[in-house]
Amino acid sequence: VWPSIAVVAVLGLGVVALARRGRRALGLSLGFQAAPIVLGLVTLVHTTQFGARFPFLGSPGYLLVVAGAIVLLARRWALSLAPLALLGGLAGFAVHNTVFSDQFTDKAYSRLAAYLARHIGPNETVVLDGISQSLQYWYYGQLRQGIAQQVAIMPLKADGGGADGAPVDTGLTESALDRLAGGSSGIWLIDDDSLRYDPDLYTQRVLAAKHYRAFSRWFKGQRLDYYALGDAGPVANMGVNLDGVTLVGASRLSRATPAGQTIPVALVWQATRDNSPPFKESLRLIAGSGAIVTQDDEPAGQGFWPTAWPMGTSRKENSGLLVPVGTLPGTYSLRLVAYDAASGKALGPGIDLQQVRIDHSAPQRLESADLQPADAVIEGERLAGLSVPSDVAAGEKLNLSLLWSGGPTSEPEAVPLTFGPVQLVHQIGGGSYPTTDWQPRDVVREEVTIRVPAGVAPGSYPLMAGDVRLATVRVLPPKRLFSPPPVPHAVSARFGEVAQLLGYDAEPSASGLRLRLTWKALSETPVSYTVFVHVLSDDGKIRAQVDVPPGTDNWDAGEFVTTSYDLPVSPDSKLAVGLYDPRTGARLPVCSGASGCAEAADHVELPRLSS
Repeated sequence: VWPSIAVVAVLGLGVVALARRGRRALGLSLGFQAAPIVLGLVTLVHTTQFGARFPFLGSPGYLLVVAGAIVLLARRWALSLAPLALLGGLAGFAVHNTVFSDQFTDKAYSRLAAYLARHIGPNETVVLDGISQSLQYWYYGQLRQGIAQQVAIMPLKADGGGADGAPVDTGLTESALDRLAGGSSGIWLIDDDSLRYDPDLYTQRVLAAKHYRAFSRWFKGQRLDYYALGDAGPVANMGVNLDGVTLVGASRLSRATPAGQTIPVALVWQATRDNSPPFKESLRLIAGSGAIVTQDDEPAGQGFWPTAWPMGTSRKENSGLLVPVGTLPGTYSLRLVAYDAASGKALGPGIDLQQVRIDHSAPQRLESADLQPADAVIEGERLAGLSVPSDVAAGEKLNLSLLWSGGPTSEPEAVPLTFGPVQLVHQIGGGSYPTTDWQPRDVVREEVTIRVPAGVAPGSYPLMAGDVRLATVRVLPPKRLFSPPPVPHAVSARFGEVAQLLGYDAEPSASGLRLRLTWKALSETPVSYTVFVHVLSDDGKIRAQVDVPPGTDNWDAGEFVTTSYDLPVSPDSKLAVGLYDPRTGARLPVCSGASGCAEAADHVELPRLSS
């Protein structure tokens, strides 16, 4: 506010000074300022490019007004330097706000460079896709973040320089990228205004075809990609049929992948009909418990595949999945889920590509975990980072991420965790990777869950690890339902000792049918079962299905839960419902009524609404 008032005062004095010189001086000044603005407004309809350039063109008129204020105040020596001091102060104020503060400008490139500095490896290379960003990268990346790794500008023109509007020399560009890959362990690509200098995105097409993109993130105008180098292993035959495509091959990796590095994956697809709609691939790393450790969703072919895809023809692509820093060593499943890019509908069930081994054979960087920094020594191990939600509802799970740094111990170390009335002793690293098995200077990330009792009073409670306060978390009123809701169509089916299906409701929807099931939790279970809803034909064959986990591992005994499912069928369809363990595929036994039965089924059929 105060700088603005000072500017208005100086301009007011300048207008008075020019007016004293005569109407011509004042008119000339105002004309210089108004003419470019009027021109910009008149051409706005056609160019849509009105911006700061037009007021800048009027700066001579503005400077005349400021000069008038200087001349007017110069009659008193004590005031002669006031306008110049004001202009200098405004310049410093502007520099501070635009360079040293994030309050007034969104410096996306600065945040991109800071992210890159935390993650780039010592032998990795930076590729700038677009020569116009070279000065930006030098300032934000090399000068301010100190990134000293090799940097190259792509694509190249015929004389070997960065293409600056001249045609791209594809041969030189590909050869240069191959040389970079030969001397690097990974390539980071910064896409900034690349279409101006690389209209066919040739640089990105070469990297996508030869290497494994494992990371892609937008920073408001710029995108940062990471390409892992190396070999994904031999491609094995698959033959998994999905809607419109068949996965005919997938690579097999024989070596272990260190935590913090990339699992490379090669896939071979075949079209089973002409020009199938674009689809996306979700690569997921699945722990033995069934939990998703990490996942990455990207367009098939990384968006570079042409629309035309004749039936029977095959396409190969490279992809990758970045393993989070600190991931516990062990064997995990690498799963692929393909889904329609427009609707999000899965093209079929998930595909288990292979079992992968994760180890801690390579050094890991704490800052690459992207967790809130911490520095506390607890039970002999250093807690280096954590992630804690700011609030949690009573009766829900408080999910924590803890990042440890330390070495092997003679006995497994454990830490007491306290939150409100909940107290538990947590073994650091869990049973699968106790501190006795750690490497020297190891980095270990683990996910810890604290169940907040439904009766905890709302308020703020400290989260303690031993005597160390990790955070303060606000407990919100409970959101769970412990009185039965109205059920339009009653059904009584008991699924083992886990849940009872009380009834259902169905109504037409845009996709066909929306089904709502009402459950009562009979007991607490650590297993996240999956609900399947099958649409059956009269001969019992499955016409359509949907599989969704309702969160049984978070249900309280006596709680009532309503879940919804959208099905592409008519309301009078024949439906079957069941629960299964996604780790084994085993279905829960189903008995009619509220008690046991002599012969249990593995699903329950819902009465047709029209019957």
